[in-house]
Amino acid sequence: MKLLAFAIALVPFPLLAQGPLEPPAGPPAASMKTLQELSDQIAQLGTQLSTAQSDLVKTRAALGRVQADQQLLTGLLSTSAASLSLPWNIGIVESANSVGTFHSMTLSPEGQPAVAYYKLTGTDLKYAIYDGSSWHIETASGFGGVDTSIAFGPNGEPAISSWNVILGATSAVQYSTRDAGVWTTVEVDVGNNIGRNTSLAFGPDGQPAIAYYDQPNGNLKFARYNGVTWTIVTVDNSAADVGGVDNSLVFGPDGQPAIAYYDATNQDLKFARYNGSTWTLTTVDSTGSVGVDPSLKFGPDGQPAIAYLDLGNLDLKIARYNGTTWTPATVESAGAVGRSASLAFGPDGQPAISHHDQGTQDLRFTRYNGSSWTGGTVDTPGNVGSFCALSFGFDGQPVISYYDQTNEDLKFARKGVFKPAP
Repeated sequence: MKLLAFAIALVPFPLLAQGPLEPPAGPPAASMKTLQELSDQIAQLGTQLSTAQSDLVKTRAALGRVQADQQLLTGLLSTSAASLSLPWNIGIVESANSVGTFHSMTLSPEGQPAVAYYKLTGTDLKYAIYDGSSWHIETASGFGGVDTSIAFGPNGEPAISSWNVILGATSAVQYSTRDAGVWTTVEVDVGNNIGRNTSLAFGPDGQPAIAYYDQPNGNLKFARYNGVTWTIVTVDNSAADVGGVDNSLVFGPDGQPAIAYYDATNQDLKFARYNGSTWTLTTVDSTGSVGVDPSLKFGPDGQPAIAYLDLGNLDLKIARYNGTTWTPATVESAGAVGRSASLAFGPDGQPAISHHDQGTQDLRFTRYNGSSWTGGTVDTPGNVGSFCALSFGFDGQPVISYYDQTNEDLKFARKGVFKPAP
């Protein structure tokens, strides 16, 4: 034991000292435990990915069913909107000092009704638009705008054509537009009794066009803007007096303008259509004094239709084109019906007409169900319904603006609660 102790004592002390404390360079060597953890995590991620893929397939299938249901619901709403028995709700747009004569109505891009009209007191051209709960009214021009026609341009702003009758010995076709809340009016054509019965529409090029009456010459005229200037042509001068009792201008599916109008000389309903180079004139109905207050629209089949008054029989009529011939038919014949006829096509693709019954002095609405016409009174009593204008809202229900002559008010009727664009 003494010898062992002596040997230990002879060993230098540094041989028993601790080595450096820094860990070795590089990652630690993998152990079986860490490899197993990685394998488990990969398996878990695979399971999660498989579940996510399965959920995605189920979501896509559910979305497909929702879209199919949506399409089915849209179809049902379109086909059933005509048959919904909803009450007419009547409101007043403006009621101060004889407002609403010579008015027109259309829907804004947002689906709200907008009206251009004449205010007798002050001889102003007025503009009103509905916001869903109330009407907002502006003065578009202070220069006597009657025989108004309203449309919205491609910029979403309203435009109005009208007849300026307060120029003294002369009158003018005027065109009013709004930009950033400011109205600007220009004169398109000026002369003695120039500009009655204006009808405004925008072409596929986004530029405005106006049909109107040249009374001194008894001609139907057409003005079109090219972005810089207005070009004016005579559409029909075939008789002594054509185009003098309302004109209705629409651009067809071919992008060319078409006009329905009354030939007062021959007492016929006529139709003019442009083919890109010339106007073709057609007599639509010549059975007596027919064609007063024409309203032209193109149906879902791409063919034109015209609602109008048979002045000789005081009947409401419609004429439809089938691509070859025009077929006139009587819509209503009881009493003195058909004045201020306004035609529109409903979501079911069938025509509907609002009009004034001069016998009962009521506003009436009638629509076609595919086999027959059914209609009824919208507003009564009093002398209501002149200057009426019909459209269909985005909910598929009809809306009508009209003049209450008894109370000198501009009024608005809608089926159910009016709904704007979704």
